[in-house]
Amino acid sequence: MKYRQAVAPGSILTWLVIKRLIRQHSIKGTFLDVGCGEGYLTGQLLSIGLSGVAIEPSQRAYQRAVQRLMDLERERILLVNGTLESIPQASNFDLGCAFMVIEHQTQDVEFLREIRTRVRPNGYLLVAVPAGLDRWTYEDEIVGHVRRYSSDTLAEVLRRAGITESIEVVGVGFPFLNLTELIRNWIMQRRYRVNQSLGLEERTADSGIRDKVGVNVFPGVFSLIFNRLSLKPLDWISQILRQTDKATVLVAIGKVT
Repeated sequence: MKYRQAVAPGSILTWLVIKRLIRQHSIKGTFLDVGCGEGYLTGQLLSIGLSGVAIEPSQRAYQRAVQRLMDLERERILLVNGTLESIPQASNFDLGCAFMVIEHQTQDVEFLREIRTRVRPNGYLLVAVPAGLDRWTYEDEIVGHVRRYSSDTLAEVLRRAGITESIEVVGVGFPFLNLTELIRNWIMQRRYRVNQSLGLEERTADSGIRDKVGVNVFPGVFSLIFNRLSLKPLDWISQILRQTDKATVLVAIGKVT
């Protein structure tokens, strides 16, 4: 069965930035995608010719990733239902990825250090995070975030993790995603409640599941409205405005030495 849900506009705009950074740095070869969720961005990495390993600790999210990626070339992707410790530190990936993951980690610097040890020298680390130190939302509570980031704090986390060269931080989708964040939180506050019985780790596991209609789940027909072609002008506007500290999502890249 094919994956039929439309992709949220924020995920598409984030991918457009990721793709641009990968091309700017001429990254080729293999990737390690840590916390891949349902596998949308993993599939996009495969679509531009990369191959590699995607890790997802949540059994439910992992099963959905298998469903999403089952039609792709199996020899180019290994899906692992586990944690980063499943991958030897002696690995030699060209690109280490953590997309909407480190904001869930109590020790984000150490987490990125662990990914860095699995990337070859002169490879790259690439992360995406929620932005806005002063914009904590109801959604952050539900999905188990520990923090948000500014461009400065995100760059500092990369530096402390041992990434000292070619650090670049890019804001995603301003001002369009700022509006969708307001809409998402309006929907979340009226339809969904924080499960206080769930700890941070359990809420983090659930965060990779796209099961909230109007927030991260859209009928397939919405892909006629929200797709890479229709959202490209919004990506151009975001590039022109270059508002990293007003964006709601940040993507950062740095070179491993």
